[in-house]
Amino acid sequence: MPFANGRDGHPIGLLLAGLSDRLALDGDYRDFVALVAGQISTAVVSARGFEAARAARARRRALRDGLTGLPNRVSFLDRLGRALARAEAGGWQDRVGLLFVDLDGFKAVNDLAGHQAGDLVLREVATRLRRAVRPGDTVARLAGDEFAVLCEGITSAESVLGIADRIVETAAVRAPSDGPPVTSSIGVAVSAPGLTDPRAILHAADIAMYAAKRRGRNCRVLFDESLRTPATRRRPRLAAPERETGRLRQR
Repeated sequence: MPFANGRDGHPIGLLLAGLSDRLALDGDYRDFVALVAGQISTAVVSARGFEAARAARARRRALRDGLTGLPNRVSFLDRLGRALARAEAGGWQDRVGLLFVDLDGFKAVNDLAGHQAGDLVLREVATRLRRAVRPGDTVARLAGDEFAVLCEGITSAESVLGIADRIVETAAVRAPSDGPPVTSSIGVAVSAPGLTDPRAILHAADIAMYAAKRRGRNCRVLFDESLRTPATRRRPRLAAPERETGRLRQR
């Protein structure tokens, strides 16, 4: 007796039943076997659906930051790679912009008010970043107090700098203590010759972010080759592995 999938009727298994010479192979017996096969089929289909849903939830969790709900580092790098591939396929008529956002003064929040307060700040920053960017831009949390924004369809550096300016203006968060507000230092990189793969453009934005720190923080800096030093000309550094809270690499 085949097990049938109730949705499409296709067989999903086979029930083998032994026969006894004490039981007549009549209609009642056939109905009984069909009933058993139907119940088993329903259980198998339900179990498969449950496993598929659980696997889908696990995949989503693996690509999301548990604290903010934003895409995490793995997801962001995948999206960045696909965005660069699309831009290359289009002959780079539209470019890809990347904003590397690092919070200023976040370590003081954890030190003065505790990690729970720090987590509240990170959630609030994530909300403000989503509001500051364009529809379709990707906001991600890379690690600790580091965020990133992926902007596609960029026609000029000025357009992505405008997004960075909005973040500087709107993403400042008053700390849940008497300390100064948490602000943002932003490194901006736009795809160009030599900046056409995820590692290179992320490294360039990282360099520009540190330049923003040196210029007094709470500002944005556009990457150019003059920002490189002998140390930063080494192999590009990817962001540190994602953390659930901002306890590491805080500035």
